[in-house]
Amino acid sequence: MPIKAVIFDYDGVIVDSFMNQYDVMRHICKISNKKFPYKSPKDLRNNYEEPFTIMYEKCGFDWERDMDFLVKEYIDYTKEKDIPLVQGIESIIRELADSGSKLGIVTQNGYDVVMPKLKYHSLDHYFSSIVTIQDGFKVKPDPEGLLYCIKKLGVLPEESLYFGDFPSDVKTARAAGTHSVSYLNGYASKKKFNKLPKEEYSYTVFIKKPKEILQQVLLLNQ
Repeated sequence: MPIKAVIFDYDGVIVDSFMNQYDVMRHICKISNKKFPYKSPKDLRNNYEEPFTIMYEKCGFDWERDMDFLVKEYIDYTKEKDIPLVQGIESIIRELADSGSKLGIVTQNGYDVVMPKLKYHSLDHYFSSIVTIQDGFKVKPDPEGLLYCIKKLGVLPEESLYFGDFPSDVKTARAAGTHSVSYLNGYASKKKFNKLPKEEYSYTVFIKKPKEILQQVLLLNQ
């Protein structure tokens, strides 16, 4: 069955945002008088887990209780930052759209961060469905948000590909029944993917350069 839709994660796939993640978590801990437990961005990367709510719980927050505060502070801090795009992703988005693929985004970031960035780079009009944490769906690896995005795009899960950069993205894609491609230069190293159960590890295709997503779509459409 041909691929009709490509759905992107946002952080680590469209934007190179890990350094901002480190800064904003440290900022939130500071204003909340909580100890930030990571000595460096490398330390955070080595210990980063998903669902991302675990990272805030490790800082002493209760996600259910503090969610509104944490989301607001994250968005307010991040929307003022000049976060670079992943190198080459602009042309890939345009090529996929020009080839007829429907495009979507499913992210645990917020609209107030995602939309201004996409508009600034004239990429917003390429995406027919954008689902963020502000839509209220359960966080990944629950497939609820991804399935909603697929429905809005008017395609079937098996006609869709989810492009992420963390083991939870693989779990989400598998739970939703979409194809999965994992970018190895985002938030997670190959070591983190190696910890996936065999059936989940083998479910995804690993790529090191974003442009390889185009090759994967072509292969699946043969």
